[in-house]
Amino acid sequence: MEIIPYSKNAESFILNGIITSQSIDERVDSDCFHIPMHKDIFIELERNRNIEVVLENRPELTENVKAVMMDDLPIGTKEHNIELLLLNRKRRKLIEFSEELASKVYSREKIDIQEYQSKLTKLDDTVAKESESFYDLCLSYIENIDVKPDFLRTNFKDLDRFLYIERSDLIMLAARPSMGKTAFQLQLGLNFAFLNYKVLAFSLEMKNGQLAQRLIANIAGITLDKIRNKNISDEDKQKLTSRLETHIKKLHLDISDRNYSFSAIKKIVMKQKQEKGIDVVMIDFLQLIATNTKKSKNDAIGEVSRKLKEMAKELDVVIILLSQLSRKVDERIDKRPILSDLRDSGEIEANADTAMFLYCDDYYNKDSEEKNIMQVIVRKQRQGQLGAAYLYFEKETQKIKDLAR
Repeated sequence: MEIIPYSKNAESFILNGIITSQSIDERVDSDCFHIPMHKDIFIELERNRNIEVVLENRPELTENVKAVMMDDLPIGTKEHNIELLLLNRKRRKLIEFSEELASKVYSREKIDIQEYQSKLTKLDDTVAKESESFYDLCLSYIENIDVKPDFLRTNFKDLDRFLYIERSDLIMLAARPSMGKTAFQLQLGLNFAFLNYKVLAFSLEMKNGQLAQRLIANIAGITLDKIRNKNISDEDKQKLTSRLETHIKKLHLDISDRNYSFSAIKKIVMKQKQEKGIDVVMIDFLQLIATNTKKSKNDAIGEVSRKLKEMAKELDVVIILLSQLSRKVDERIDKRPILSDLRDSGEIEANADTAMFLYCDDYYNKDSEEKNIMQVIVRKQRQGQLGAAYLYFEKETQKIKDLAR
């Protein structure tokens, strides 16, 4: 099923802004709104900016306006949401345009190529973004300086000290094998879900059954070996059932283990965002995303990472993308990963807003004093500082938690 391009959150955001400020950006028109209720409200606001007057004239809109004002709005800027409305309007127009053209082709009607070229040119002109003065940008920022940023927290205290995650971010998470990459991803997904964020995870490497075993071990505190071998006592089973009912059942955490192309992943994310809402998308891992291209592997990987960044911005979600690291990490004396270790494409580093790496010293040094300690090393962060957080990795149960200091 094809999904009509639109963003409920962006439409609500702009309508809220019009109702509050009693002004309409000149680039926004009724065609920017796909949801009939939103379009109806906007048309009335065009006639009269005062919402009280609108409701006096159209009292039947009262419940609709209340619903819009109560929507959970994205934290993005006004400019970002207008861009999203204009982009979706253009896509819907292109769909109408292509269907009209296809209909004429099938019915053997005469087609004026120049007419359609002109239509396409006009359509492209409708989304041309006007420049904005530096003064206006600064003034807008100052006016909203009291609005506290809504950064997503990981629920790891040491990491949340300096890691700033915003919607539309592409976060790269990489590590060498056996560093606990999948365990960290699952724990991060659980942490986000426990904080009432809606999480959608794609596991292109492991099957859902294997992930379920790790999740069960994590939430129930039962060793992974017991879960795998189904060596669970009646007491453990009762404990597990209780934990599932009280902790996991209500969480917004969905997982898919099929091998997807980028376009398939995007369709699923768009559909679920429209139906349920999504805050965080997790993909394990980049190099397994199918590509239908004759480009070299490096170019194809770079293109996928770029498209994922565009998707994060377009859909206003956080994307956490796992990646492999090259073997040259193991050849160095200091085996803590650096940005140049990202495997297959230098473009990965450029497209990511944040790049994080996992390192466990006791994997390389059997006599290490840092037993069961996982370092999360932030090597790149556009909006924040660099640093390392130290977490406790309980390998037997796959649980990762704050380190008691």
